[in-house]
Amino acid sequence: MEVKNIETELKNAPIDKGASIKIAKLTGDDALSIFAAEVAPHSRLNPHYHTSGIETYQVYRGTGLMRIGRPDGETAVWTDELHVKTGDCFSIPEGSVHQIVNESDAPLMVIFSCPAAHLGNDRFFVKD
Repeated sequence: MEVKNIETELKNAPIDKGASIKIAKLTGDDALSIFAAEVAPHSRLNPHYHTSGIETYQVYRGTGLMRIGRPDGETAVWTDELHVKTGDCFSIPEGSVHQIVNESDAPLMVIFSCPAAHLGNDRFFVKD
């Protein structure tokens, strides 16, 4: 068994070039993996969607704005916004464009679970 520390993993995590945020895999396999992510102050996750499987989020530390929408060609059509804070949990349905925005002066840290393909060949970026 391998134990990873969320704080240590995020401290050492690189910026994911597609998403523009720090992402660290904590545990899991192809069917279901758990990741930690850090959105820097005044920055955002690039909007994207997945075609298979839901993605669940738990806000570990901080506050942000979660935007949900649908893809329309290469752009996002936003249909809902939700202010989230430490302790909040929610799911993103497959096919939904999503983006988390950190409008604060402190890092926003989240834990999310999804199929491993959500960080591979089932991740489709769209324009904001």
